[in-house]
This record gives sequence, C-alpha cells and structure tokens, in this order.
Amino acid sequence: MLINTPPDVYTAGREEMEALLQEGFIQSYQPYARNGLAILVPAANPADTRGLQDLGRPGVRVAMPNPAYEGVGRLIVKALEKAGGPELVKQVMEEKVASGETYLTRIHHRETINLLRDDLSDVGPVWLSEAIYQQNLGKSLDYVPIPPEHDVIGQYFIAHVDKTSRHPAAAKKFIDFMTGDTARKIYAGYGFLTGM
Repeated sequence: MLINTPPDVYTAGREEMEALLQEGFIQSYQPYARNGLAILVPAANPADTRGLQDLGRPGVRVAMPNPAYEGVGRLIVKALEKAGGPELVKQVMEEKVASGETYLTRIHHRETINLLRDDLSDVGPVWLSEAIYQQNLGKSLDYVPIPPEHDVIGQYFIAHVDKTSRHPAAAKKFIDFMTGDTARKIYAGYGFLTGM
C-alpha cells in the first residue's frame, strides 16, 4: 500500500531514523517511548515455553517477526543471541525456517496473534506491550517474560519532517506532547518502559 500524503511527523526505530537523517529527510529526532520483549503463548502455555532457549526446541513452532522488514525482528534476533549464542539464532532463524517450524511474518508482527489463536504456532516473540495487551483482552493468550539479561530494549523515536511539513506548528505541538510526561504515563499504562 502506498500512502501519498506528505508527512508532518515521522516515527520509527533508530536505524530507520539514522537513514532518514543521512538522506536529509529529517534534521533530528528524539526518543518518546521504550519497549521490551516477551514471548506470546496460548493460554496454559501448552508447549511449556519458559524462555527464549525453548524457541530452538524441535517441534516448537515459532511465529517470528521478519528481521528483513521489522525492527522488532532484529531485536528478537539479538535477544536470541544473548540467550543462546549464535547456535540458538541458527536453530531458530535458519534450521527451523528451512524445516517450516519458524514462520517469518510476511506483513506485520501482528500476524503472530492469529497464528497462535489458530494453532499454527506455539510461541511468538513480540513487544512486551503487545503481549500485555493480548493478555488483558481475555484468556486465549498469555506471555512468558524475558529476563533482563536476555531482553533487548527497543526505543521509539519521533521527528519533524521539515521538507514536506504543511503543518509545522501542529507537528511541534504533537512532538512536544509525545515526548512529554503525559504521553509517557499513557504509554507506561500499556506496558511500555518508563525513562529514556
């Protein structure tokens, strides 16, 4: 899908923001939220998943955000490496992809939810906020926390798009809101991490 509207504000991860900075699309960017990772599982956790190492177990079907398209996927690969070294990354991202036990999302990491609900996957690493949200919706999904020593924290950034902005005053107000205390409290209420 192409959206042909000139943006006033842009949000993304650090890698994307750095690329836009180099291209001259933005002049600067600043953080507005942080998020950890978790492992989304069906209620009662039938695969008995206890940590990231379990994603490498034979027979455990993994719904994995595709690192080629999604920053969260790249962070999950880093977390896998922290939890089990290059061997675990190879098991989950190469061997199990080849065998069909790891499904790399094709559209968005939210595919994970339906894959778990439809019993097409046993586990799905996702943002912590997404796991908390799904758990709060009802009893069909739960999550396994990732311990701090294996977690990789993602940071969300926001920038004013000087080149295309048609509403610079509104963009400034929005960025001020998103980087202020009120927005941070709202984000914290949905499982995002506090502090920058």
